[in-house]
Amino acid sequence: MTPIPSPVHDVNVFLYTPGVPMPHLVYAEGAGTYSVGTLMTSIFYNASLSGGTVRSGGPQVGQSYWFQAKDADGNTVQMHWMTCLKGGGSPTFGLTQTLGGLGATAPAADLSEGLYIDVAPISSVELTYSDPPAQFILSVPCDDTGDLISTRVGTPHLMGVRVTGVPEGYAHVGMRGRFAVSAEVERDGADAPVHYGDLTCAEVDGGSCVFLQSWPPHQS
Repeated sequence: MTPIPSPVHDVNVFLYTPGVPMPHLVYAEGAGTYSVGTLMTSIFYNASLSGGTVRSGGPQVGQSYWFQAKDADGNTVQMHWMTCLKGGGSPTFGLTQTLGGLGATAPAADLSEGLYIDVAPISSVELTYSDPPAQFILSVPCDDTGDLISTRVGTPHLMGVRVTGVPEGYAHVGMRGRFAVSAEVERDGADAPVHYGDLTCAEVDGGSCVFLQSWPPHQS
């Protein structure tokens, strides 16, 4: 789910220290946006604020904070605690976590450039779909080229591929752990083989599909 920023105002930011009930205000009466998104089993939160009053040195990069805020209708917004990504008078915050995992969290990167990082172009792409109970492997039509990618969110971040030219009906979001990709990537001036199995379909946009490593690993 692509995050849709929602406007918030009257935002007060407090130092987040688990087990310590005393609120320590570091930013008062700011306004901005708050968003929540998901990518497979990962959930991520982001907030951007401005116009507030810096207190006690303000938010500090790398520190964790919790929030009091109101939405456009004046209702109280339950914002998740987040890590400060940028301090000062216009701070930003983010957090990512993989559900059903070990409970680990990490700062969520700025997602203005999208959910994925393009790592390298790939060629000689071969995409397959397997069904272990039926013991067959289906070759899935696709273009010869694509991209090796990594997610910007999640604990851990996931590797995967983006391919084009996949006919309608061959892949659907949520098809888990059944895809594999073999391809070549340029390395030190020569083409080197790469292979990723146990891939889940994370995104379909026309004939363009994103397949990511399954986490936790798929059990056949």
